[in-house]
Formats: sequence, C-alpha cells, structure tokens
Amino acid sequence: MIALYDMALITRPSTYDFFNWLVHVKLLGATEITFRVEPMRQSKWPIAESLKRFRNYIWPGVALADLPCRVANEGDYKIGSVQLHLLTEDLVKTGKELPRLRSVLPPGHADYTVTIRETFHNPHKNSDREMWLEFAAKIGATVIEDTTREAIGLHERVALYAGARMNFGVVNGPLAMLYYTAYPFAISCDPELTRKSFSGHAIEPGDQVPWFLPQQKLIWEKPTLEGMLREFDSLRAGSPAA
Repeated sequence: MIALYDMALITRPSTYDFFNWLVHVKLLGATEITFRVEPMRQSKWPIAESLKRFRNYIWPGVALADLPCRVANEGDYKIGSVQLHLLTEDLVKTGKELPRLRSVLPPGHADYTVTIRETFHNPHKNSDREMWLEFAAKIGATVIEDTTREAIGLHERVALYAGARMNFGVVNGPLAMLYYTAYPFAISCDPELTRKSFSGHAIEPGDQVPWFLPQQKLIWEKPTLEGMLREFDSLRAGSPAA
C-alpha cells in the first residue's frame, strides 16, 4: 500500500509530528511513502522554511522506518494521523506492537546527550541554555545544538541517540521523534509551558505514553539544574527519581 503525505493539507505539517504519521501508516500496512510537496501549505512558518524542514528531517526520516519514498501525488492521503492518541487507538484495535524507528547508521559513542531547543517558533519553550550546558558539563554529555546554531544530519543525530545511555532535554521535535524508537530519553516537560501542545495529543501533565519502554520517560516538572542532577543520579543508581 502507498501512503501519501500531502503537504498541502493542514493535517500534514512540516513538523516532527510527521514521525507519528510515518509509524502509524506502517502499522496500517504501508509499504511505500509518497510526498506531495507542491503546492505546500503555509502554516506555522513560510513555505521556504517548510521546504527546509522537509529536506532536513522529513525526507531522510522515512529511512528510519525502512520504507522507500518518492515525490508523487499518488497513494492514500487519508490514512494515518500526526496525532499520538489516534496511533494509540489503532495499536489497541490491531493488537500489534509499535513498529519502531531504527537508526540507519551504527550507534554513536556518546554516553549521554543533551539536546538544545533554540528556535524562533514559540521561543518561550526554548532551553535555558546556560542551565543545560552546565548540566551537560557536569555529567559529561555531548551537546546536540539546535540546527539554527549548528546543523547536524538527521541520521547522524539519531545515531548519537541510539548509542547513548540516556538522552536529555526539554520538549522538542528531535526528542519527540524518540517516542517511536527503542532509544532512551528523559524529556523535561514544564507543565505550564507544554500543556497546550500535549493536549492536542490527549496527553495531560503526569501522563506517560502507553508504549514507552522502561528507559523512556517524560519528567513533568520545570527543569532545574538541581532537579536534572537528581534525575541523573537516580538513573545511575537504577531507580526512579523521587
């Protein structure tokens, strides 16, 4: 079955929510992905920005699902969703396991990573750069900068995540992509800042996603250096943070 990601539709944005759709259509039997790129809908940002995001992580992201892809206006454009709770519903209906994304490159050699969010869209959700860099320095983590500061290929990024013992950071697209992998993460979710965006996926403060593995978690508190160091110590001790 060919699944079409029609970027002229409001339901097919140029965001990391694409990965929810990708896993969803694979669950439902997609064997090939097609993209309708023109015309492209302008939504959160100009079309030029959407095209950049398409090239940077949407197009190369299909390889993580081990599916072929091409640009063509053909296939089922209604199948699948970018909304997490609809994927969850179909997992229950089908009784199948989540078809997890996998790195196409060998795992990297960073023990820990810290992903920085530093973007023009909703800048109030950006990382407290000074705090996160101090945390990274204290635990010896590799810092993965936002692509606005330092570009990194999607496959190189995922390889770093795949090889790490834990991947830390605030809520952002690249770390949200890890929901659909078996790779570890501890994502700080300030309830006040993230409530609205999570509610669109039917996730409320305190929730965890049903298919998360033991080494995957959302931390529902405002990130602080003290709190993250406590989380790190608990991780090393093999027990959940208090």
